[in-house]
Amino acid sequence: MVVKIKLLPQQPSDKLSDTLNRLQRGIVSYIGYLHACGMESSFSEYVLYEPALRILTHCGFIVQCEYPCPNIQHAKVGDKKRLDLYATHAALNFDIAIEIKWFETGKEVYSGDEMKLRAFVSQDGYHRGFFLAFGTSDLLSQMKILPSFRPIRSLKHSDLKQSSYACQTYEII
Repeated sequence: MVVKIKLLPQQPSDKLSDTLNRLQRGIVSYIGYLHACGMESSFSEYVLYEPALRILTHCGFIVQCEYPCPNIQHAKVGDKKRLDLYATHAALNFDIAIEIKWFETGKEVYSGDEMKLRAFVSQDGYHRGFFLAFGTSDLLSQMKILPSFRPIRSLKHSDLKQSSYACQTYEII
């Protein structure tokens, strides 16, 4: 009988911690830039992928967007469950998955994101899953988060004249 044990560090590695910090700051700043360009009508969760992809790549990660989610029952027809971002780094002994959610009303459902991240981290080997919540500062500061998500970075804010946006990073536990 083979028993597999996962040892989970309490804090992200320095490389990962720096990357997660850059992601939060970069995403909030990017939305500030788009706001200055008058691009509010194009705001959606998908707008957040580009800065995340660029930052992860800059930090030495190899990234795939819309990565097929492992360890999950897929329907025979229709859309397959996919992770927003899947990333590997030669200096880290684990792969990461990131789900990004833009909260606009506070009523968004993100249990599907939790399910995908849980499936990702439960596969053989060492994997870590992160959830990036983005929205107005007021909304994120009042948001009720699922108990399986542990905040690992402080809330990052960008105050614009008409709106204040924020980004919070959580790790699935």
